[in-house]
Amino acid sequence: MKGYSTALALSLLVGIAGAASADIKAVIDFDNRAHDSNATLVTDQSGSKLSDVTQDKQKGVKTSGDTSTEGFLYIDVKDDLFKNAPILYAEVQYFNAGTDSFGVRYNGTADDGSGTLTDAPDLAAGPDPKVKSNTNKWATQVFTLPNAKLNGGLPGKADFAITDKGDGPEIIGRITISDSNPQSPSIPRVATDHPIVVDGVKSAGEWDNAYTFTLDSAEYDALDGANWTGPEDFTGTYSFKWDDKGLYVLGEVTDDTPFHNDRDANLWEGDGVELYIGLDQSNPARTSYNTDTDFQVITTLPEKNQYTGVLQNGGWIKGPDPVTAGDLSIVKTDRGYMFEYVVRWEVLKPGLKPTVGQKIGFNMFGDDGDDTPGGQDTAMTPFKNKRLYADPSGFATGTLVPAVTAQNPP
Repeated sequence: MKGYSTALALSLLVGIAGAASADIKAVIDFDNRAHDSNATLVTDQSGSKLSDVTQDKQKGVKTSGDTSTEGFLYIDVKDDLFKNAPILYAEVQYFNAGTDSFGVRYNGTADDGSGTLTDAPDLAAGPDPKVKSNTNKWATQVFTLPNAKLNGGLPGKADFAITDKGDGPEIIGRITISDSNPQSPSIPRVATDHPIVVDGVKSAGEWDNAYTFTLDSAEYDALDGANWTGPEDFTGTYSFKWDDKGLYVLGEVTDDTPFHNDRDANLWEGDGVELYIGLDQSNPARTSYNTDTDFQVITTLPEKNQYTGVLQNGGWIKGPDPVTAGDLSIVKTDRGYMFEYVVRWEVLKPGLKPTVGQKIGFNMFGDDGDDTPGGQDTAMTPFKNKRLYADPSGFATGTLVPAVTAQNPP
């Protein structure tokens, strides 16, 4: 499960992201078809059908698949709408009922890892599959479509499809395809009048206006909630800031069995944090790590003897080694534990000096293990992606901003 436990590997991309984007969109809105733009439905020639439904006072359509037949929803996007866009993002609103799965298919080009692209009329967007968590509420998932071409290679000359995977029907409310990543965090600089001291104490003003989110449901688990038993099992609230020294993380974790990580090699197997950091976002469609610019940082969080290491494409390039004194402080709380941590820029790239306005790729995992020795039971991630250890196209794109209020994810 190394790939899913890419502990808080933050992809810090230095530079301007990809091609210029005008935030062009193609939309199919089943709740109000007057909102449709730049896209049309395509009849499935294989015979699967869509039926109109209403869930929680909102209209949608239901695919016709079951446990023996795969159902599809096909879309034709306006020709050349996203011409030359290196990557597309499909925000799919779905009704989260059941624990079956669905996915997105599209026309594109496949990267063999060396930068060579070949035509591929039927690619899977990430994450694949998306497994539901049975909240019986409307939810959204952003799928990434690197190197998309949308040239009519799917049945009926469609460009894009949702598949219910043949394990049960899906209810879809809205689909928005864009060349702009809707997952765009802003991470604020540490305020000069409230410097962060890594001492395990959340001092007044230290973490004000940080980029913050809470991971508290199976919806966020890259392991699809297979072992997660509820908020008391594992819930993490994570906050982020930066300065010239490094990227700072505050973790406030509910854990019914804290400090379970005895690893000095497979660091993802137990309590920990994974940060995904990329230092060159000029090509957000890349599907393998760039040497010297994309990093996965995994750090264990037992009460004593914490280890950390840096990986690229699933292989160690630094460590694992004991965490440097002063870079991590962890304390037990009545509900689990809290930690403060700084990942130094010089550990990733000596001489790196980030600046206000730099575009960054960002993602993370909060890892949980319930036994010692044990494995990875839960890997919570804010943008609900998988395989970040191998595929940086799933990094969110953010910005390092001044010490001002930052927008947090919904």
